[in-house]
Amino acid sequence: MLIESVQNPKVKRLRALQSRKGREESGEFLLEGRKVVAEAAKAGLPITLVLVREGEEGLFALAPKAAEAHTASARVIEAVSAAKTPQGIVAAARLPEPRLPERPEGLWLALDEVMDPGNVGTLIRTADAAGAAGVLLSENTADPFSPKVVRSAAGSLFHLPILRGELAGLVAAFREAGYTAAAGDLRGEDFYAAPPFPARTLIIVGNEARGPRETVLALCDRRVKLPMAGRAESLNVAVAGGILLYGAAFGTGVRRGPGES
Repeated sequence: MLIESVQNPKVKRLRALQSRKGREESGEFLLEGRKVVAEAAKAGLPITLVLVREGEEGLFALAPKAAEAHTASARVIEAVSAAKTPQGIVAAARLPEPRLPERPEGLWLALDEVMDPGNVGTLIRTADAAGAAGVLLSENTADPFSPKVVRSAAGSLFHLPILRGELAGLVAAFREAGYTAAAGDLRGEDFYAAPPFPARTLIIVGNEARGPRETVLALCDRRVKLPMAGRAESLNVAVAGGILLYGAAFGTGVRRGPGES
């Protein structure tokens, strides 16, 4: 079946997933592009609908278990996608429902009111790259299943459990499970002079302008800051979070290459 009208109910269904209301009402979120669709399918997410641009039917192989699949005109794909250059495939998948593990392990990342979707997606991707076990999000952090976050995370959204809720309660639960909670805070100790982080560490980064809230900071065992050798006042939260994650995961010391002393 070739879908050519943007008024088609299936097209309207996908376009509605651009909004948080549409996602909450349907229980689905939008997948855009080859990598994102392929990673979602590999992760076993239930893909409920796929549209592939006419002439690129080979892309159906990226989601072979989709419940419903159709060819669509280029105009329809462009109408559904929020990307500047659509890659020829869009889809809907069921929103996952992860739960807090009874006994969490490893390194976790928490985002407290991080508002920019690009930052949220980049931080999820970086947490995945650093080997983190999962990500916690405060209720006011950007929706992890918005199209921009999904694109920015580049598939990592499907590799880690993403838990959203009242962050102070989540931090408290992790501390009860034996975690060290460490927040990025400009008033904290020098990150590079601080002692190593234990294996069970929760790294917390906060709002782009204000940092973590005081109610969250009050629950932290440690507060660390990145030194500023230049004249910049602060770092982008995604950059700072990446440095903290890698420092916690691999140690804050400089890693020397072979033959170096």
